[in-house]
Amino acid sequence: MGKKLAQSISVTKPDVVIVGGGAGGIAVALHLIEQAKKGRILREIVIIEKRDILGPGLAFSTDCHGTILNMHSDTMGIYNENPQDYTQWRKSLEDGPFPSRVDYGKYLQERWTKATEEARALGIVIVAVQANATDIDRVGDSGYTVTLDNQTTLTAHAVVLALGNFTGSANGHLAGKPGYLANPWPTTQLSSIPPTAHVLVVGSRLSAVDTALYLSENGHQGPVTFMSRSGRLPRVQGDPTPNPRRYALHELAREVEGTGNPEENLLRLASALMDEISTATGGDWSWMVEKASPKEQLEADLAAAQEGRVRWQSILNGTAPVVERYWNALSATSQKLFMERFNSAWMTYRHAMPVKNAKRVLALLSKGQLRVVRGDNVAWEGNMFTARTSAGLVETPYVVEATGAESRLERVDSPLVRAALAKGLLAPHAAGGVVVDFHSLQADKGLYVMGSLTRGTHFYVSATDRVAAHASRIAKSLTCEPFAAALHVAVFVGGDLVSNIMASKLVPELLRAGHVPYIFLAPEQRRQKGAAAEVPELAFLESELLQEHVIPYFSGKGAEDARSPTVRQLAAMHGILVRPLPIRSFSGTMGKHRIDAGLSLGPGELPGADEYFSDGGRTLLQLHSEKLSSYRGVMAAARSGGGHFLYALREVRRVGTHVVDIRKHAVDQAKPALACMEDVHALGIEMAMGAVGKIARGEHLGAVSPVAEGDGGRPSKAEVDEYAAGIVQVLVDSFASTQKRDDFQSHILEVVREWSDRNYA
Repeated sequence: MGKKLAQSISVTKPDVVIVGGGAGGIAVALHLIEQAKKGRILREIVIIEKRDILGPGLAFSTDCHGTILNMHSDTMGIYNENPQDYTQWRKSLEDGPFPSRVDYGKYLQERWTKATEEARALGIVIVAVQANATDIDRVGDSGYTVTLDNQTTLTAHAVVLALGNFTGSANGHLAGKPGYLANPWPTTQLSSIPPTAHVLVVGSRLSAVDTALYLSENGHQGPVTFMSRSGRLPRVQGDPTPNPRRYALHELAREVEGTGNPEENLLRLASALMDEISTATGGDWSWMVEKASPKEQLEADLAAAQEGRVRWQSILNGTAPVVERYWNALSATSQKLFMERFNSAWMTYRHAMPVKNAKRVLALLSKGQLRVVRGDNVAWEGNMFTARTSAGLVETPYVVEATGAESRLERVDSPLVRAALAKGLLAPHAAGGVVVDFHSLQADKGLYVMGSLTRGTHFYVSATDRVAAHASRIAKSLTCEPFAAALHVAVFVGGDLVSNIMASKLVPELLRAGHVPYIFLAPEQRRQKGAAAEVPELAFLESELLQEHVIPYFSGKGAEDARSPTVRQLAAMHGILVRPLPIRSFSGTMGKHRIDAGLSLGPGELPGADEYFSDGGRTLLQLHSEKLSSYRGVMAAARSGGGHFLYALREVRRVGTHVVDIRKHAVDQAKPALACMEDVHALGIEMAMGAVGKIARGEHLGAVSPVAEGDGGRPSKAEVDEYAAGIVQVLVDSFASTQKRDDFQSHILEVVREWSDRNYA
């Protein structure tokens, strides 16, 4: 599917011109439309794309059929806040987590089609033009003029260069020689190679693997040689497993960003990551021992991946959102040292191949059709290519360069980039690509760059999760949304049902917004106040049942499709820290984890919080029902009078508290009391996330007038009975997965019956 692009332009001066209509350019446009949905002003967008369809680009087009994705589909969502969007879109999961590139191209096209419809409804004009941008000039302080290959010019307020990934070429001197392919893309060009010919592939990473497998799957019977300086194949991906200490990787980023000596950061990073890997693997480093041959190595790697003995991958994969921060904290000298000495090994381990491809590569190695050798240069001898390798002299009529993305400007073939460099609109980065602002990706006022050209600034730029993240940041900058820092947020959770359910819904939202949540559990003495002193039945239903029977029941079990994972399941799913609230070392614990903001999901005091959150610009918020005083349970919140449930968000200061937000939600009296709470959870999450967003952007929280507190009073026996009748269903609906639902319901019913028999015998 896909709509053919226009050949001419009928616009005046658009807000933004996006040069490049592949995944990167589309991602910017989609995130701009998301910004418009939030009320940001946007009138007109122009996309310039040399191909005739927007979305797939070359990488995910039908010209690259026969290859699969090398990244798990759960990480391939084009929207930054929903990495699983692609998996959710897929019509069938029969081909596993690594579907074809062409399928992903269809996803991009469908997402683009849907977004353009949304843009039209918002009054945004989008024009897509098939052309090549060849030149760019600044126009005063008001924008840029982009020149196309048909000599048409287009003036815009801002320009985004989303030029994709330029392919690397280690042997440019061979250009024009018969049998030399400067890169394997599109893969359809590989069909021109005779099926019995010997092919030398320069490189041995993922692009080389794609090349060999395409040849093999399309009937190639001749020998294939991978030649690289390392002579190593990529490792093999196991099933993705959460890193239980994900938060530690973010703390490491804070540590190296705050150090006064960047020269020491490379050693600091290496040491810390080795410690994390050692913890994840139980100190087992045998996977680092090189086998005697690439075939033996691949056999061992494949077995380890299939048997789940690749826990080290959870650490390396977990660096994805923070590795650019690690890189940015290194000195120029350390960056150069890393590229020269360690980058090859990093790429081997970090960018592993799917099991499906590993099996196919092993089959080629086993039957002797493929070999992997060490070597560097290729020469042209007049009628044949030659290369001196670890296996001796290699002679071949065909050479395919497959060394991945290129960021060295002298090897980037782009008239547009050359023009921008010559005119001083772009500046070379010592580590590759061009200089851009780390957060906004601006190279100059109103000129943005993404993709392999920002490698010097961000290091890790080609994976879809980074494309989506960078597109989101560009869109926010273009629409003047202030930069939002990634906060470390402490969530203080009581022993009651409501705060636990709220935490289960709040944590994913914090993660989606790029923050790092920590959960601190209230001590037992705080849990026993309130309902326990007044109504023992409610103390059991709201607190004891959860703490002593629900959470233990699910201990060690996955949440699967449960609506509200327990706090321990949240820790396992997202790699967040869950621990008891420290009493004597509150400030020390918060400081250790570099907590920026706290959110208490209840009315109780936090001993030691005043001291920590009153210093260093840190903020403590408290979210709870406004119309409660003596009784603080779920039911009284719903029956507190006035026909509305009130949520208040307070900022807690050493000198007192003040209300920063207060909202109400109508209580449906026809529903059980606890079901009313389900209705309003989203309201509390919205309030909390709004305040955290303001803190992240450095904005003032503001203040509103409080509502006079009321008292729900002691519930009647009939109300308690009604509440108890519905509690089991709420617990099952919240915490049980579809598969465990019946067993869990039977378990809870039995617990309630036993409690009732003991107390009402």
